[in-house]
Amino acid sequence: MNRPTLKILLLVSLVWGLLVTSTPALAVPPGVPPQLTSLYCSVTVDDQPYGWATIYVNREGKSMLSMADTFEMFSCNFRFQDDGSALVNHMYVTQIFSPQQYLSALPLADLEPADRMDSIYLPLREVAEGFGYKVRYYTPGPTVALLSPGYQQYLLANPPVPPPVTSSPQPPSGLSTWGTIGGELSARWPGHTLIGSYYTALINSPAGRTNNIRLSAGNINGTILEPGAVFSFNRTVGRRTIEAGYKEAPIFVGQEIENEVGGGICQTATTMYNAALESGMQVIERHTHSMPVKYAPPGRDATVYWGVADLKFKNTLDRPVQILAEVYGSYVLIGIAEVGQR
Repeated sequence: MNRPTLKILLLVSLVWGLLVTSTPALAVPPGVPPQLTSLYCSVTVDDQPYGWATIYVNREGKSMLSMADTFEMFSCNFRFQDDGSALVNHMYVTQIFSPQQYLSALPLADLEPADRMDSIYLPLREVAEGFGYKVRYYTPGPTVALLSPGYQQYLLANPPVPPPVTSSPQPPSGLSTWGTIGGELSARWPGHTLIGSYYTALINSPAGRTNNIRLSAGNINGTILEPGAVFSFNRTVGRRTIEAGYKEAPIFVGQEIENEVGGGICQTATTMYNAALESGMQVIERHTHSMPVKYAPPGRDATVYWGVADLKFKNTLDRPVQILAEVYGSYVLIGIAEVGQR
């Protein structure tokens, strides 16, 4: 072997050694793709405890479920096509997931049929909604709540009776119209370490408008955002429709005010925008109102409209975060928190 060839081999060996020693080890259980992190949480089905299950979160912040747990939750069966697509069937509904939509610990061809159940992971929300379920995330817990189509019909026919009005804790007096969350307000989320947060006041908000804000905050609450993942308000909250529980409330249309289903959720978006700024997130898309709003500082508002205007920001931290959101008394609270042991 001549001297130049020897030098090249030594250089390649050195570079390879540096790459191997500088790559962090991924602490994932055997058989779990390295793109997933586990989130141990409570699961309810039709408002009844299902038990504790390990939900996994991919790099886009989507909840993923093993085929074995998917089988248990939805009583479905599976079949794979020649192109690797997974056919998931329950009753008369068959969903198709391409290899780009699910995650596998190994190439499909390398997995025996018996091994696929514990080695392939499907997107939980897509599977559930494809079978007509509603999916909600709640904290503390966290809890994943699933509502079956039959139970949704039952709730429509038998709406829950509201409990008698009793005295309940209220926000501290003397709060300003907007600001960062601290002191007594942060006690709403015990056990969470806030990276950034914001609150805005509901100023003479009609019942329909407050209902819409409460619904949109509930859809956001509990969302996990992985490093580098992008949060989309419209994608997370979904369409604002009567069927989804939204009501008519005032919105800005140019320099006019009109009633529309979902009116008021821009206050949720505005509060979310300010919490993202306070957390140091990178805002990718944000739109201002056509007229000033009273619940946020000038220049710190954000409007959203399905299919037209969205609020998007990117998690620029080197760790996942969890979004906490709720209506507390006459205030909208949103925090971006550290994610604990998952």
